[in-house]
Amino acid sequence: MLTDKTAVITGGNGRVARATATALAKQGAKIVLLVRDRLEEAKAFVDSVLSGSGHRVLLADVTDTATLRSAVSQISHCDILINCAGRTEMISPSHLHQLTDDIFDNIVSVNLKGTYATIREFSDLLKVSGDGLIINLTSAAGLGASTSNLAYGASKAGVDLLTKSLAVSLAPAVRVISIAPGYLEQGVSGTNVTPERQAWMASITPMGRVGTAQEIADTIVAYTTVIKFTTGAVVVLDGGRTL
Repeated sequence: MLTDKTAVITGGNGRVARATATALAKQGAKIVLLVRDRLEEAKAFVDSVLSGSGHRVLLADVTDTATLRSAVSQISHCDILINCAGRTEMISPSHLHQLTDDIFDNIVSVNLKGTYATIREFSDLLKVSGDGLIINLTSAAGLGASTSNLAYGASKAGVDLLTKSLAVSLAPAVRVISIAPGYLEQGVSGTNVTPERQAWMASITPMGRVGTAQEIADTIVAYTTVIKFTTGAVVVLDGGRTL
């Protein structure tokens, strides 16, 4: 159980963030969702779905350090930080001219720099906890050549390296773990795919299907509750896609 623990989750309006918030709240954790917009929608989710009390929603944009610092100033402690905020665009690696400087910079700013900035601003609270945990949502696209957006894959590979480096520098007070999903069900990753593409994703995955937001949330719960002697790991959750 996570009674008396506080979990801060970025990208709070996303499906993975919400599934994770729901799962951790059932374990007794107090949830703080960070959202960059749609504040009332997030509050409605917290009020109607999460079990327990004391949950909050705060405005913060991972690309705007001032808003992150404002969020930190409103939180008394943080035991678990889950970095779910991220973005991509459906651009094939072969379409080099479609991946413009602006798109590349924006993806890296959110996925890589934003993850680092969030960890930096919350690190003092996590250290004070003494049993802090950071979980970074990355991607199997960052583990090797893939059909994904090149900037997206590169940014997620960068976060995996951050995970390993910070696992050393923040130990023993804080553990740091990456969870790298493979292909996911429609809408989970923030991009829409056709039924035909979804079927293709399943066909090239050894387990014969794509992953779900709930499976990511369940994995996160495991690392917050029972898997405690692990840090610096990149946990691949891809149904065998990268084998």
